[in-house]
Amino acid sequence: MDRKARGWHFTDDKPKLRSLVGFVDLDKCELLSEDRPRKALELCDAARDYGNNAAFWSTRGYVLTRLERYDEAIDSLDRALEILPQDVESLDRRGYALIKQTRYEEASHDLVLATRLNPVHQSAEQNLHHALAKLTLVAYSAVSAGNVDEGIETYNRVLAVHPRYTDALIHRGYAHAKKGDLERAERDYRHAIDVDDDNIETYRPRPGVVQTEAA
Repeated sequence: MDRKARGWHFTDDKPKLRSLVGFVDLDKCELLSEDRPRKALELCDAARDYGNNAAFWSTRGYVLTRLERYDEAIDSLDRALEILPQDVESLDRRGYALIKQTRYEEASHDLVLATRLNPVHQSAEQNLHHALAKLTLVAYSAVSAGNVDEGIETYNRVLAVHPRYTDALIHRGYAHAKKGDLERAERDYRHAIDVDDDNIETYRPRPGVVQTEAA
């Protein structure tokens, strides 16, 4: 009987010990995930054989992301989040994988939740701003191409996810001004100043909008 088979037999009636055995392979997987992701994946799969543990699925998802196998990564991270729906690491990892597939809106939902659960999680914060910036660029491109309503709708979706995202407020204001809706444009500009009065972009002259000092 080989080592893994002995492990399975020994832990059949001891699920907690069975899980601990899997964590040995998981630790090795994590150590190799940066430099040898293919070998790491083998170890993650070995760990997963010992039980349906969120950490096994999450780390496997991360390694698959390193291998640029994003569909499989998202599937693994889905499994992790089915077990632990508020696991910040898994949310951040799935958000990143979704960004790599240009699924920015889905990514932003994961990453907003991650940053709310852990406001000092640096990776989740960086990935969130990356996703929102990409979505804002999509909206800006639509407006620049003359599809103003489409752009405004995309800005609306960005702000539904993150109501205080200043860049989206500023550019939605510009889109409203381009349509001739100066009241909504000014409202967005003023809101942007209220949110971040240190951002120089909020003070740039805007077409068609009377510039006054913020209250």
